[in-house]
Amino acid sequence: GPQIIIMTSYVEGILGFPGLVSNAISQDGDALFPLLVRHRTASLWATFHTVLPAIVTGLILMI
Repeated sequence: GPQIIIMTSYVEGILGFPGLVSNAISQDGDALFPLLVRHRTASLWATFHTVLPAIVTGLILMI
């Protein structure tokens, strides 16, 4: 799905390496769907805990 679009964008030079790495870190995959159904708050926390390191890593790689 989205990983194919991100990789294609990277190969074509549309997206930089920091964006590629950040996207790879922030992917929760299909495992998040059952958690979203059963525990919405936990799924939001799980998303937060993957997005925050992705943003920090992307910013560090941009330096």
